[in-house]
Order: sequence, then C-alpha cells, then structure tokens
Amino acid sequence: MAIMTVIESAMPLSDLWQGLTAQFGISWVALTVGFNIIVTGLIISRLLFFHRRVRSILSDEQRSTYTGTVAILVESALPFTVLGIVYLVTYILGIPSATAVGIIWGTFVLTPQLIILRVASGVAWSRDTGSSITQTTLHYHDNSSSGSSNMIMKNL
Repeated sequence: MAIMTVIESAMPLSDLWQGLTAQFGISWVALTVGFNIIVTGLIISRLLFFHRRVRSILSDEQRSTYTGTVAILVESALPFTVLGIVYLVTYILGIPSATAVGIIWGTFVLTPQLIILRVASGVAWSRDTGSSITQTTLHYHDNSSSGSSNMIMKNL
C-alpha cells in the first residue's frame, strides 16, 4: 500500500490528502497499525501461554523472564501503535497537523530494533522502577548583601 501511495502521489495534479492517494495512504496506515497490534498481541499471548505452562517447573526468578519480556514488548510497541492511531485519525479527518504527526510517527519505525535491544539486554520497567529513580534538585541561594551566590545539589 505504501508503494501505491507513493506512485499515486507522484502523478501530476495528485494530492496526498484527497482522492485515490488519500485512500491508499489511509489503507497503508491502517494496515501497518493493525499488523503491529496483531503481531504484538500474538507474541504476548504465546509468551503468557508458556508462562502458565512452566509455572510448576521453573522458579519465580526464571518465570519472571516471561512477564518481563511481555512488559518490554508492550512498552516498546506502544508508542508506535498509539502514534499510528493518532496519525490515522488526523489523516482521515484531514486535520492540517496530520503531516507533523506523520513525521513523528515515521521516526518510530525503529520500534522493532528497540524491542530487540531491550529484550537482549533484559531491561524493562517494573513496579519498583519508579521508586528507585533518584531525583536531583538544585537550590539556588543568593546572598545579596555579600555579593555571593551558591548552588546546592541534593539527591532525594
């Protein structure tokens, strides 16, 4: 569909936002987003299926690999999917910001590589991740009478 969109948009007097070109474009975005949702859902369901099957065989630490991988898949695929849906809606409605949303959505084509990287490194958010992040605050103190100032950095 993407190739048809490009071919049709290259025709003389063609408009990317109207006519046959827009129909091909809407179909392409809808198929891309739908395929991403279906494939991610199938992978997650397969992982959860095996997680349930090996519940009695593996230890808690070994079983957490399955749920951690599911979290990584959801976290990594979610931005691409949500932006794709937003782009699809703005494209269908002909909203002028559809171009900007499409450009941003296009930058998320690296999502599969991000999933591979995160699964290979085993890094995902957990329940404890938010509380383990260290926050740093800067406090600025101005001593006008002495003409000096200093900053204090504190880890919370």
